[in-house]
Amino acid sequence: MKTHFTNLIVSVLLLIFSGTSYAQIKSPAEHIKAMKNGTLLVRLHTKENSILMMEVQGQQERADKTFKKQLEKNKAIMTSFKNTFDFAPVLYFFSYDSEKVKNKNFNEVFINEDFKIDPNLNVKDTSNIYIIDVGEVYFRRFGSHMKGIVILDDQFNPLPDEMPVIVRKRDAIALFRRSYPDMIVELNQNLTEFYNEYY
Repeated sequence: MKTHFTNLIVSVLLLIFSGTSYAQIKSPAEHIKAMKNGTLLVRLHTKENSILMMEVQGQQERADKTFKKQLEKNKAIMTSFKNTFDFAPVLYFFSYDSEKVKNKNFNEVFINEDFKIDPNLNVKDTSNIYIIDVGEVYFRRFGSHMKGIVILDDQFNPLPDEMPVIVRKRDAIALFRRSYPDMIVELNQNLTEFYNEYY
């Protein structure tokens, strides 16, 4: 009798907690609406760990080249978003501030077009935030890392598979390789079309 009662209590608690967890999960329609009304934060990678290792090993010239190459990539990404992306407002942060962004500590995190921290840049509404990761990123759908763009939730978790939040660079095939503008135009178009299906 005691065991039966204990099992009953455990079952009820599991139902309550699983119901709570389920209620907190957004549907694709809810995500795309929140995204449209929110802010997208573009994570710009810096390769600071690789550069530091090169400097420690006395490879300063190589470190400088890596820094310059990554800076050029980040400039291209920022310019492409500025010129081709209008689905939702966009802000930019460096990858080394990812933990701050995850914890919604946005003080002196966002950067301007000169790649300087700008305290005047901030998120007005922190309830609808999504992360855009560009570069060598993990695609859950394919189970591997590859070059491209993926949108994540505010905790850097993948969004539902049915959402069009992944654009691959297709770097392995020169004929089909996409540039940053190509990928960002496609992402913008995919999000707009998906939003229009619901609203």
